[in-house]
Amino acid sequence: YLIKGTVKLTEPQGGTQIVSIIWKLERRNGEYVGKVEQKNRIRAGTLNGPWGPVAIAAAKGGARGIMKLLRQAEPAYFRSKS
Repeated sequence: YLIKGTVKLTEPQGGTQIVSIIWKLERRNGEYVGKVEQKNRIRAGTLNGPWGPVAIAAAKGGARGIMKLLRQAEPAYFRSKS
């Protein structure tokens, strides 16, 4: 499997911005499995420098959704691991 992530950040408006992160899950042959979308309103400029803890929180949130997609795509594999 491959996970591809994209991040979009809106222009500041009223002191806030919206950050959108899309994680796409694909099989190695390029077949699309699904996606996880995260969208948050943040204080304008929060992501202008190093992301640090914000990146960790975003990745953890995305990982939960990716695991759900993997469980749906490979139910037999996850049943055998319980």
